Amino acid sequence: MRDPRRRDPKLWPRRLLRKVAEQEPLPGHVERHGLGSTRLARGPRRLGRSPASPLTLKSLWSCYPGQCQSPVHLTFAMPTELIDKDEFPVGTSLKYKCRLGYYRRVFSITCLQNSVWSSPENNCRRKSCGSLPELINGKMDINKDTQFGSTVNYFCNEGYRLIGKSSAACIISGNSVTWDNDPPICESIPCETPPAITNGDFISTNREYFQYGTVVTYHCNLGERRQKLFDLVGKPSIYCTSEDNQVGIWSGPPPQCIAPNKCTPPVIENGIRMSENKSLFSLRESVSFRCQPGFAMKGPSTVECQAQNKWGPKLPSCSRVCQPPPKVPHGKHTPSHKNNFSSGQEVFYSCEPGYDLRGAASLHCTPQGDWSPSAPKLKSCAAFLDQLPNGHVLFPLNFHLGAKVSFTCDEGFQLKGSSASYCILVGTKSLWNNSVPVCEQIFCPNPLAILNGNHTRTSLGGISCGKEISCTCDPHPDRGMTFNLFRESTIHCTSDSQGNEVWSIPDPHCELSAPKQFPFTKPTILTGESEFPVGTSLNYECFLGYFENMFSITCLENLVSSSAKIFRDMRKSCGKLPEPFNGMVYINTDTRFGSTVNYSCNKGLGDLKTFHTISSPVPSHLPSEISLKLSLW
Repeated sequence: MRDPRRRDPKLWPRRLLRKVAEQEPLPGHVERHGLGSTRLARGPRRLGRSPASPLTLKSLWSCYPGQCQSPVHLTFAMPTELIDKDEFPVGTSLKYKCRLGYYRRVFSITCLQNSVWSSPENNCRRKSCGSLPELINGKMDINKDTQFGSTVNYFCNEGYRLIGKSSAACIISGNSVTWDNDPPICESIPCETPPAITNGDFISTNREYFQYGTVVTYHCNLGERRQKLFDLVGKPSIYCTSEDNQVGIWSGPPPQCIAPNKCTPPVIENGIRMSENKSLFSLRESVSFRCQPGFAMKGPSTVECQAQNKWGPKLPSCSRVCQPPPKVPHGKHTPSHKNNFSSGQEVFYSCEPGYDLRGAASLHCTPQGDWSPSAPKLKSCAAFLDQLPNGHVLFPLNFHLGAKVSFTCDEGFQLKGSSASYCILVGTKSLWNNSVPVCEQIFCPNPLAILNGNHTRTSLGGISCGKEISCTCDPHPDRGMTFNLFRESTIHCTSDSQGNEVWSIPDPHCELSAPKQFPFTKPTILTGESEFPVGTSLNYECFLGYFENMFSITCLENLVSSSAKIFRDMRKSCGKLPEPFNGMVYINTDTRFGSTVNYSCNKGLGDLKTFHTISSPVPSHLPSEISLKLSLW
């Protein structure tokens, strides 16, 4: 178990704290002086009583006498057992074994009196991959040696190319080590057969194989009597060389055998010869050129055949030209009068007042006929970064002077402020003339009250756009009439073309329908009318089973009829019922026309029930007595 005083300085002995404060090394404590230099403290060494720093306290415990920290990881060896401690007492030994790639052996390291581990170096010796054969026509660059972990790089001499891998490494292979790649070879770089010439040939030591450095020399054919027929024009010799140390090429074009005082047709890249198309031109004969579209000529457009197959003066060249540079709105470039620009020429851009240049102020024409870098852009007002909650900001394609940013609100919201902001010039600056407005939520007013009806929503305050309410008419079945809702039964809050909140149906209302048929009476005169003027009376006669024979209902000022409920309650009575012997009678409502009663027997005497109902219309004959049925248990 670890001593708790090692982690908490509050628990250290007072003598130890005093010595730390005085920066006095404890007896037996190892002082370190630079890398690898130590000495054993012999006693007090006063350096003043300055307070101990956190670094001093930490250093004291990290080098606590009699303890070694956990050993560092070794690349060449591994412990034979798992190390699961942070500290080890002096005298502790740990066993290690050499890793693969090293000659196998076991060794130990020991925690010494100075709280450091004995050195593990020189205990593991690397295995060797063996010597490498010499690289013919090349050289090897060996990193350190030929033992495990080393590498070698291969290089070929000039005129030779490497066939194989350019490097090898000594790696582990099973329980041994080996080179991961076979040595390459250096092969002489070959050239193809030299180009043939008309009216001539070449001389070489070998006419089938032409290796790097081979020189061939050309000559012109002679006449029958070895008289000179042609002049050799150009370099008489070319040699085999290489630009990438892989593929052989000839050092230049071969010469030509030309008849005296003759010239071969001149050719210029991206040019068109205007003169007669001939295989040979005579002395002082001239040829004219023009360039292909998109190219400009440098030099004279007409040349003349001279001695030794030369054209003079020097042949012209056709280089690609740039079209006029891109136009930038509210800006201009100089020079502005040219239609074609040669490679390397520049143009410079400037802005109109109120605009700023964004990008390169100058462009140059490239040899490919393009302008570089990209054309600048002119910006006026700063980018509009503000957002509009519950709405949308409509941005223009650019922010030049006069640009317009529009604002719109979502449905159910109303714009408070300007609906647009314009980029304007204020002095020498470009500014937006309006700030971002606000989208405020708007509500529909309470709908109008419905005569003889109501709205199903109890609280009608603050109804926002999109919300719905239902409308119903009041029922009056006891008054012999009903009301029908005119238009839709549901209305919703919406907005008109000006953005004002309105109801989808402004005035739903209830209309009176034809008088209703009562269940206890019928009209004396049938009518097909559905509407009646105020004050109209209708006569009804009661069905059998009611005391009254005739009554009337009247259309009142509030467009409803007087009630007929009083006549519904004037039903005839069937009289009082005798209670059954050893049983009970249950009257549901009363003993008048249309009512029902239930009978039951006392417990143990069976079950006696009679269900008696009289409903309208009254049958022609009422029962004079009640028959009972006794069912015994």
